[in-house]
Amino acid sequence: MSTTIPSSTNHPYNVALPILPITTPSRKWHALATRTSCPTLPFYYGVLATKIYCRPTCTARLARRANVIYFTSAQAAQSAGYRACKRCRPDDELFFGEAEEVVMRAMAVIGRLGGKSGLQRIAAETEVTRSYLCRVFKKTMGMTVGAYIREFEMEGKSDMLTATSVAEPEMEFGTRAANGTQLPGASNEYR
Repeated sequence: MSTTIPSSTNHPYNVALPILPITTPSRKWHALATRTSCPTLPFYYGVLATKIYCRPTCTARLARRANVIYFTSAQAAQSAGYRACKRCRPDDELFFGEAEEVVMRAMAVIGRLGGKSGLQRIAAETEVTRSYLCRVFKKTMGMTVGAYIREFEMEGKSDMLTATSVAEPEMEFGTRAANGTQLPGASNEYR
């Protein structure tokens, strides 16, 4: 049951490539070695030396190929005597990554506080250090925490403008003026 990707032009080197299911051990090993980021990969792998099983996308150090065994489900791995990895949590279907969970908690804190608190408070309520929060947020979201907060505040201001028809200059407290200078009372904390 292999499907193909259609080619977009008639160039001789642009041929349709088959999309093959990951069924053979060599394809599974390739998915492990490249950390293929498809969350619905149809297998789990266990390490014979540690008796731990993981998702194919687990960020833990990859074991030697000779020490790897493949399972079709988490239940199959558990019945074979393997325990779940504490990093990728293959037994928890709702878990999608530690970094992503940290970002989701931080976004919830920002949403609840409206961006009015400092980075230290957001990190404390997210239960991580400030530097880890900044690093993970930037890697996951593609923007800094401060940029997200400014964008969050701008969305709130635009919602307020449409709801109450308040003039633009009255809503600029805490942001940059049109000429690029900072308005009095604006915070520099998130830059």
